[in-house]
Amino acid sequence: MAAGATPPANDVSTLLGYYNPGDGGGGDFYWDNISNEPTNGGTILAKTGITTGRWKRIYNGAVNIRWFGAKGDFDGTTGTGTDDVLALQKAIDNFLFIYVPTGKFFISIPLLLRSYLTIFGQGIVSEICTKNNVNILTNSISNADNELLAEVQIKDLRVANYVSLVGCTSHQIRLKNPQSCKIINVYTWTYSNNTFNPVLKGGIFFERLTGPSNNPNPNTFLNSIDSCNIQGGLIDITTSDSWVKGGYVYGHLLSYSIKIDGPNVSIENTAIIPSPDKGGIYLTAKGPYFTYNKLLF
Repeated sequence: MAAGATPPANDVSTLLGYYNPGDGGGGDFYWDNISNEPTNGGTILAKTGITTGRWKRIYNGAVNIRWFGAKGDFDGTTGTGTDDVLALQKAIDNFLFIYVPTGKFFISIPLLLRSYLTIFGQGIVSEICTKNNVNILTNSISNADNELLAEVQIKDLRVANYVSLVGCTSHQIRLKNPQSCKIINVYTWTYSNNTFNPVLKGGIFFERLTGPSNNPNPNTFLNSIDSCNIQGGLIDITTSDSWVKGGYVYGHLLSYSIKIDGPNVSIENTAIIPSPDKGGIYLTAKGPYFTYNKLLF
């Protein structure tokens, strides 16, 4: 599509794949002969040597990360595969509704989320993973960042760390100053060669930093973790007025299963497996509420 003569206005063409036919990166495009929009490598494409005119993808709803060149070919046993971080970040930077299809999509550095983003897949077959000691899904790589992250949804994914070192100090999901953020039906794993690693962190972290500059309600965060399964990690919450409902948490060796530093946090119908070293639940805040939970040994 990049080469050849200039097509007539509104001409429709079919791209068979991003790299190869049938790889999930293809689709139908139409030619907008007056467009000068920036290309994004997935839904807006240019022709070589032509300044005005763009191929525009015909679609409805979410964008597929394979449209941007993600391969999803990581092998957790050998630790080899394509680094898909640029393709995923390009989709996140340009769109708010992101679909992760079946595959293991390796990222070498954190994916930086933004407010009002929804990223979803098809359950455990849709995996975003790393083998490095980094937060996988986050909104900042700096502890000094005090901006609010609003209304992000992460659902129906597996987020895994195949880190090879003992004592992993990163999380699969770490949201800083989140407000009204939801994590639903997400599986987090920390393991190497199919064996769970002793970890210091891992899992999900709702982190309140001092004074989000764009938070109209600085004492109310309203975040939720719903029907998630945490293996080889913990749930750590320092935001207020948040809740955990359903699923199970298996804190492995070096970490607690659940650590609560924020007030008015509710934990309901959750199976909690204490870690052998630290135990099940660590509380420093007032007002945590526990309802119909199971502590398993």
